[in-house]
Amino acid sequence: MGGKRAGDWVGIYRFRQEFIKLNTMKDFTFYIEDDRYQVATLRLVVGRDEARARALAVKCLEETVHHRSVEVCEHGRLLFTLNREYAADANDRAMAS
Repeated sequence: MGGKRAGDWVGIYRFRQEFIKLNTMKDFTFYIEDDRYQVATLRLVVGRDEARARALAVKCLEETVHHRSVEVCEHGRLLFTLNREYAADANDRAMAS
C-alpha cells in the first residue's frame, strides 16, 4: 500500500497548527469616549494581536480631539484603556526616534 507513514501525518498536522496560529486574526471591541455624546461609541476591530490593537486605539484617539479615551476589550474582557495623554506621549516617542 502506497499510503503515507504516520510520522508524515504528524508533521503535516503540526505544520497546520502553526500556520493557523500565525494566521489567526483576533476580534477586539473599542469603546470610545467622545465628549459630544453621552454614550460610548462602539467600534469592532480585527487585528493580529494586542500590540496591533493598541496601535489602532492610538490612531482612534488621534482621529479627532473629541475622542477622550478608548477601552479595548477582547471576548468581553478589558485589556487596557488609553486616554488622550497616552496618545500624545506615544506621538512624542515616535517623533524622538
